[in-house]
Amino acid sequence: MNSPKKLLFTLRHAPYGNTFAKEALDAILATAVYEQILSVVFMDDGVFQLINSQQADAISEKSFSNMLSAFPLYDIDRVFVCKKSLAERGISLESISSLVQLLDTKALNQLFQQQDHLLSF
Repeated sequence: MNSPKKLLFTLRHAPYGNTFAKEALDAILATAVYEQILSVVFMDDGVFQLINSQQADAISEKSFSNMLSAFPLYDIDRVFVCKKSLAERGISLESISSLVQLLDTKALNQLFQQQDHLLSF
C-alpha cells in the first residue's frame, strides 16, 4: 500500500470575482476524503478569504470564512497564513479565522520544501 502524499494547496486569489477560491475549497475537501496529508496556505490576495466579517450575501455569494469551518470536519488542521501577505494588506490577526497558523517567509519556504505536490489556486 502506498504511503500518503503530502499535498500543499496555496490559495492566492481574492474570494470573489473569479472561481479560483471556490474551486480550491472544493478540491481541498474532495482530496481530504482520500486521507492524504493536506496543508493549506493562504497568501497574496488569498488572505482576504480568511476575513471573518465578509458580507458575501450582499453579492449573492457564500462567505468563504464560513466555508472554512468545514475543515475540522475533514480533519484538515494544517492551515496557514502568510504573515507578510497579511501585513501588506493591512489585515490584523483578530479579523481572520482562528483556524489558521501564522507563518513567516522562512517557515513558509520550509513548508513548501517538505511537500510531495503543490497545487496553486
